[in-house]
Amino acid sequence: MYRLYLLRHAEALHIRPGGSDFDRPLTERGRQDAAALGLRMRAAGYLPSFVLCSSAARAQQTWQEVARKLPHPPPETLYATELYRGDAADYRILVATSPAEESLLVVGHNPMVQELALSLARAGDSAALSAVSAGFPAGGLAVLDLEEPLWRIAPRTGMLAAFLSPRG
Repeated sequence: MYRLYLLRHAEALHIRPGGSDFDRPLTERGRQDAAALGLRMRAAGYLPSFVLCSSAARAQQTWQEVARKLPHPPPETLYATELYRGDAADYRILVATSPAEESLLVVGHNPMVQELALSLARAGDSAALSAVSAGFPAGGLAVLDLEEPLWRIAPRTGMLAAFLSPRG
């Protein structure tokens, strides 16, 4: 069994006049939510072996807060601008070409994480499916189980095992 974790960055500040969307940092609530998610991931045994993270500031900060709560050392992490600029198809390509062998965490943005989760899930936990379909909140984590290796990722090949919302 292979596992794919799809994490939308936590709550970020609104863009300031003259500011850059790419450089938006997390709010204090976003930092707290990300740290709490890291604790929940650890408790549930949701421990990725590799991480692909958007290079946008809010995604990097989300991963840093989550990683602080996971066992050390943290997994190898690759920062990819394509996760900021790309669409769900680009996300799928990055997953398929990642060096991850058993489990991969993707820290990205909406609507891409939600679209990818919905396109991959052929079935799964009904509460998790409902939560992902209703919207993918900032700081939400979808956990997908796959029978095939990540390099063979394709639509409707995953089972949505769980969805963790930022506030429990």
